[in-house]
Amino acid sequence: MNKIQKGFTLIELMIVVAIIAILAAIALPAYQDYMVRAKLSEVFVAGDACKNSVVEFYEGQGALPGNLTSAGCNNNKTKYVADTAVNAGVITIKTSGAVDLGTAANANYVLKPTPHTGNTDVLDWACNNAAGTNIPAKYLPSLCR
Repeated sequence: MNKIQKGFTLIELMIVVAIIAILAAIALPAYQDYMVRAKLSEVFVAGDACKNSVVEFYEGQGALPGNLTSAGCNNNKTKYVADTAVNAGVITIKTSGAVDLGTAANANYVLKPTPHTGNTDVLDWACNNAAGTNIPAKYLPSLCR
């Protein structure tokens, strides 16, 4: 007698489950990194706003601002921004201890200005680990990696 197979066998279902598990194991860490980067964008936007204020001060005064007040920056604390400081033009933004920031919690995002070579009226900005940033590089904006 010929039996007509209807449905899936157990081994076929096990293979499908294994494939889904492998795809989930790859996708989940990538998604978690994406979520941390999205949350840190709040920190990076705060840094860019303060950076604009420092540039305006530098263009008007010919020197870097000594502190947060003279730079004209705000120290607005948010869910992911714990503190903002300016010291001799160097902007330091401390991330909060929010659990959902993972290894980027309680870290510093540092923007360090230097006069541009050949044209001291323009500032170049460094924001990588050499500048003092200790947020893992995979979470930093592409210009800081």
